[in-house]
Amino acid sequence: MQHLLARQVRSEVGLEIFNSFYKFTIVRNPWDRIVSQFAYMQTRPDLMDFIGMQPDTEFKAYLGLIQKKQHVQWMPQTDFILDQDGTLLVDKIGRLENIEKDSHEVFDILGVCREQTKNFHANRSERKSIDHYYDQESIEMVGEIYSSDINYLNYSFDSIA
Repeated sequence: MQHLLARQVRSEVGLEIFNSFYKFTIVRNPWDRIVSQFAYMQTRPDLMDFIGMQPDTEFKAYLGLIQKKQHVQWMPQTDFILDQDGTLLVDKIGRLENIEKDSHEVFDILGVCREQTKNFHANRSERKSIDHYYDQESIEMVGEIYSSDINYLNYSFDSIA
């Protein structure tokens, strides 16, 4: 059930079962997330073809391309956790920037031993400094594309960890 929206899971399992589970998510600063997504895209020729991206596509051009075609890989995070009417469907929103602290809270609630969870953010990619990707225009483009994440999850460009 990877990449399903919470409302899709609720529809699949039914309201009673959905409400009986503890539901959590980890979100990420949109400006950091999309840079990571841009790097990931360069390893996925199928997704590059889907949006018309070339190996030498610049970051700002990529931002334009993802606005033309919807895909789960670059949709706003709020789409995953809110119902159509804006109701929050998860019990806990953790942040990647605080993954150790936030996940430990979840583990404590679920009764999971912390010793089994040592390797947080294991697939961290090597990339250039965040400043390499952004100028004022690209900062604003991401702000428009992910305005729901920025507003609901209270993110700013300055809060990139």
